[in-house]
Amino acid sequence: MSKGDNVPDIQILTSQARQLEESFARWNSVAIALLAATAFVAVTYFVVTFVANRKGIRLKDAQTALIRAKDEQLAGDLKDKDLRIAEAGSDAARANEKARTLEQANLILRNDLNEAASKVAGIQKDAAHAQKDAADAKATQQRVEVEWARQKERAAIAEGALLELQEKLKPRVLSPAQRTRLIDSLKRVPKGPVEILHVEADREAFEFAEQIRNVLRNAGWDTGVRTSLLGVNVVGILIAVRDAKTAAPYATAIQRSFAAASIELRGAEDAGLPEGTVRIIVGHKP
Repeated sequence: MSKGDNVPDIQILTSQARQLEESFARWNSVAIALLAATAFVAVTYFVVTFVANRKGIRLKDAQTALIRAKDEQLAGDLKDKDLRIAEAGSDAARANEKARTLEQANLILRNDLNEAASKVAGIQKDAAHAQKDAADAKATQQRVEVEWARQKERAAIAEGALLELQEKLKPRVLSPAQRTRLIDSLKRVPKGPVEILHVEADREAFEFAEQIRNVLRNAGWDTGVRTSLLGVNVVGILIAVRDAKTAAPYATAIQRSFAAASIELRGAEDAGLPEGTVRIIVGHKP
């Protein structure tokens, strides 16, 4: 190789060297940067580790204090719980005592209620008997009232019958007013002979016939009193003539005068009587 031929090689080598130098410088800068970064990281790590250790110590102290405080609180809580448990036990004992007392009272109350229920049942039974007795008494009272009403009705009927019998047995009598009215009326009418008869064997009829005869005599009439014929049975008072068409006019006047004095004097015809005869017949009391 010639001298001229070595020049290009030097340049090439120089260029290569320069490139390598620049490359080395770059990588060296990177290495220095990395070293600086590594140093920073190491310092930072040291600082962080130091701070972390300090924080760890403080954390441990805080945890220790926390554990101690929790232990103390737990001990206090356990003590309070023991006190509460003791109080609860005492309350439970009192409650049990009250429960036993209440149970005894409840037992007594149940016994009282059973006795009361038994008494109520007895009272209800007595009330039922009383109601039955009252119903029986009411029925008896109703029967007595019905019977009393019947007896009262019978007594009223008997009293009516007695009054009727007494009235029937009571003799007929002309009242003063009837006598006065009859005499006044009979004085003002035409007069004539009148026969007054009464049924036989009847004292009451005889006495009433006498009263009528006295009235006629006091009024100015001609009368006679005698017993009737046997077998004649008359009830009430009659005025008899032979024939009503041909009878004496004063017969009708006598009948009207008696009617005005509220005395019924029934008219009758008797063919056996003589013409012109007027006869008053006093029969048995109705």
